[in-house]
Amino acid sequence: MPTLTFARPIARWLPDQDGELSIETRGATLSAALEEAFAAHPTLRGYVLDERGTVRHHVAVFIDGASITDKSDLHVPLDARASIFVMQALSGG
Repeated sequence: MPTLTFARPIARWLPDQDGELSIETRGATLSAALEEAFAAHPTLRGYVLDERGTVRHHVAVFIDGASITDKSDLHVPLDARASIFVMQALSGG
């Protein structure tokens, strides 16, 4: 099963969560995996996705160590043992 991990700065918005949040998911795509996580933790949706359903500008998503290239295309297929990591992206100079 793919594992979806939310970094501490995102997971901290959940009640009683101290540290990263890792969820095993049955999702065959990134979209399905995220929807499964949002069903269990609805408040995460607004921190990860914008009103159009795309990954927010200051959020980075990595699948097996590689950053997704198109934040609006969440239908990326997942390997059965995929590791997905969602974190806040840093910006500035």
